[in-house]
Amino acid sequence: MFIGRWEMKERIETDNKLVKAIMEPFETIDDFREKIDATVAHANSEITRWKEFDKLFESQIATLIERGVPEPIRRWLRNSKGDVMRHAMEMTLGKWNIPFLPVISLDQRTVYDLMAMIRTTDGKVGYADHSYSVEDVEKTSALSYIFDINDGTTSIEANEKNAEKLLAKQNRFPLTITEVVALCVHTDVLSRIGYISALGSRFGGNENRDKRMAVSAEKNFGGRPKLCWGYVQEWPPHSSEGVPSRDCWPRMKPLVEG
Repeated sequence: MFIGRWEMKERIETDNKLVKAIMEPFETIDDFREKIDATVAHANSEITRWKEFDKLFESQIATLIERGVPEPIRRWLRNSKGDVMRHAMEMTLGKWNIPFLPVISLDQRTVYDLMAMIRTTDGKVGYADHSYSVEDVEKTSALSYIFDINDGTTSIEANEKNAEKLLAKQNRFPLTITEVVALCVHTDVLSRIGYISALGSRFGGNENRDKRMAVSAEKNFGGRPKLCWGYVQEWPPHSSEGVPSRDCWPRMKPLVEG
């Protein structure tokens, strides 16, 4: 295609103006190059992070399919993908923390169904021998995502009795029993430490503040994950591990139903 002399001149002038406008905020060409390199590096880092979160989200949905979660529940959770991904990208996550987890409430599935979703690394299936009366310490939504989850494998340097106060100072909450189930379904933490406390839930209702829920896969249960309860201890019966927590940001209820 033939470009006339004057048209070529106009293009060159336009390009020069554009370059000058781009370069104006920078003191030198080296400053420009440094900023551009940093911007490109940051963009590549964010793209890598997004891909990792996308892979995590899809793997969690695949696990729910494999564990027999009904399609309407999966669809409702999947409809939150955009919101979940955007919120996770905006967060500063704790080192080694899990970015997000899908949580299914006792309004949607029975305690027996939820516990049966848990598997240990040696193939043992979770169970509940009673349909316990459970009340969460805080109000929760029917289906939700939680964020920035510490899986309980690191010590919080506190016993169960004062863990809630310590976590509150850190703007974190202890997990409820349905959140603990989600943690055990999507990670192998239960196989690694054998006991996960759900300080966010109380056995028999919120009036029983000294009775918390837990999931245990200890030897006295044959290593099989069991829903249980116990008294909140001044000195932990195990260690200061096994008390997972999450970010204080409100649980995300999917925006789209059906």
